[in-house]
Amino acid sequence: MPHTPLFPHPDRAGASEGGVYGDVVEEIDWSVGQVLAALDRCDLAKRTIVIFTSDNGPWLIFGNHGGSAGPLRGGKKQTWEGGHRVPMLVRWPGHVPVGAVCREPVVAFDLLPTLVQWTGSETPRKPIDGKDISALLLGRADARSPHRSIAFYDREELHAVRSGRWKLHLPHQDRHAPDPQQPGNDGVRGGVREVRRVAALYDLQQDIGETQNLLPQHPEVVAQLKQAAEQIRGELGDVLTASRGRLRRAAGVFMPARVYRESRQPTWEQEVNLTASVRLADLDADDDLDLVVANGRHWQRQNWLVFNQGQARFTQRKKLGNELATSYAAEVGDLDGDGDLDIAVGNDRRTNRIFLNDGMGRFQSGGKFGVTSSVRSLTLADVDDDGDLDILVTCRRRPNQICLNDGKASFSQGPSFGTQQDSTLDVVVADLNQDGHQDLVLANRDGQQNQVLLNDGQLRFPRQIPFGTGQDNTRAVAVADLNGDGHLDLVSGNIGQPNMVFLGRGQGAFQAGRPVGRVDGRTYALSVADMDNDGALDLVVGNVRQANAVFFNQGEGVQYEEVRLGSEANATYGLATGDLDGDGFRDVVVANSDSVNRVFLSRSPR
Repeated sequence: MPHTPLFPHPDRAGASEGGVYGDVVEEIDWSVGQVLAALDRCDLAKRTIVIFTSDNGPWLIFGNHGGSAGPLRGGKKQTWEGGHRVPMLVRWPGHVPVGAVCREPVVAFDLLPTLVQWTGSETPRKPIDGKDISALLLGRADARSPHRSIAFYDREELHAVRSGRWKLHLPHQDRHAPDPQQPGNDGVRGGVREVRRVAALYDLQQDIGETQNLLPQHPEVVAQLKQAAEQIRGELGDVLTASRGRLRRAAGVFMPARVYRESRQPTWEQEVNLTASVRLADLDADDDLDLVVANGRHWQRQNWLVFNQGQARFTQRKKLGNELATSYAAEVGDLDGDGDLDIAVGNDRRTNRIFLNDGMGRFQSGGKFGVTSSVRSLTLADVDDDGDLDILVTCRRRPNQICLNDGKASFSQGPSFGTQQDSTLDVVVADLNQDGHQDLVLANRDGQQNQVLLNDGQLRFPRQIPFGTGQDNTRAVAVADLNGDGHLDLVSGNIGQPNMVFLGRGQGAFQAGRPVGRVDGRTYALSVADMDNDGALDLVVGNVRQANAVFFNQGEGVQYEEVRLGSEANATYGLATGDLDGDGFRDVVVANSDSVNRVFLSRSPR
């Protein structure tokens, strides 16, 4: 089945009666024909097994570019037959009967043990989900599906069970139902809506379109399928029923996307500086990334600028300011509009400072901002839409502050955000409901509710959207489109609980959270970036008394492959990612409060 976007060859444009989609289908048909003809010409047909199938049904939210399931109900990402049921064609001259038709249900993972059998190979010595379906494909008249039941999962949720002709849908939320109010067409993605699906029983032999619910008429069949569902849950788990699954195992990994090795270049420091934050930026305009290191968590220390001499060699450092400070945060941006990068430093119970860059990495004091408070983080963003960067200041157990920039790095006190009692440790700015105004995402600790604050355009936040459990002890938060659906998602870094991903549904609404990483996580720092250059955004987490890690996104925003950053478990309060050595891949700098700070360089595992 063709995948969007659709681009038929110019020679075939308009050749079919099915529009662009039909043109692409005909081109695929022609391409397969060319492969088969080449096998025939080379006298390889009898020695070659050709299998043609698809991974899912049509993606209905793309309208006329998404395909059709014909008589089947639903499409890609749904539990209906239209989402999962696909044809499979097999050619193996002299073995697979020509023109034979098999209507027994099988699963794509059955191909592994089947091809192992056909090629005389050995099955891997590990649990295999698939079954040998040789008898079905070779045309044995009495052959039946080797599966007593087939499970239909949406990630970690069991949505349906099939046995023979019967299919039982279990109660669940269908998060991928096309929204008729936002139809897609001509390759433009339409909207989806969330629909509650109730238990339903269908006879697929008589009702392939799943239109007639026979649940009341066949209680004995329902009981059998429910029993099968419980057995499946016991083996594979089910988030909807809190079943863990005794046979669950990690997805197979051939090789991690990247590995990280601590830099062996001379370090810029040997002493412990109680570092709480680190940022990367080209401070001296030499086309490589330098460091801004904010030190003094609880106890006064010197802040530093550390300059990259190329290839991640950080051997030159300069003081940032002449006074010791209790700095929790430093952020980098053009605060005075002169085209170079300045620095804002947030201090705990000390005056917050601005440092202005002369363009060559030399900084002078540029004044102060905000009210002295228990500062925990800074965020730079143009929250009042006047074209310059303002500063948002989070203050644990104190009012959070918005400091408005006049365009020349002079800041006036704006409104506060959140409540006076909030224990906010991080804030991210983004337009979450797509109304053109910058909204706020608050990470609250001390058993307080995390919040999305929607901006009315006047720096008032009358609408608040809670996320998380309300007792997550969240230390960090990030916003990004993790699953590529055009909606912004949330990530929360939590203490004592797993980190969570909340997939966006648009208009400031989010799905229920999905855990990532350890159930007893201790994440204090969080970053989102494409670490392996595959187009999907990954998660980088800094932990306290647990190993730091990169979680590589497998493309849908909820499944991740973990790669650890070193073996030590320090008190990491901050981190930053960027290409430090010029190899095209992002590296990681971690800021430790109990140890020296460290640089981890990205490397290919090969």
